Amino acid sequence: MGSSQFPNEKFNQAAYFTQMQYNDAFGTLLDLNYKRTIDVIGCKDKYDMDYYGFLEYGGRWHSLQYGGPGGKC
Repeated sequence: MGSSQFPNEKFNQAAYFTQMQYNDAFGTLLDLNYKRTIDVIGCKDKYDMDYYGFLEYGGRWHSLQYGGPGGKC
């Protein structure tokens, strides 16, 4: 996945998503709720994901970073 780097809070290495929001059943735009975010990675020695919540780099936004060296699970 990407650069083969595990998530490490260095946004110039592993892949990431920022400014994430979602629509509920009524079409209302909502922020992510950290307590309801779950990790469903099956082989953490090959891939991983970290959710960092709100980070402030020129603004406030949700951040999720993912990646890893890959390989057969």
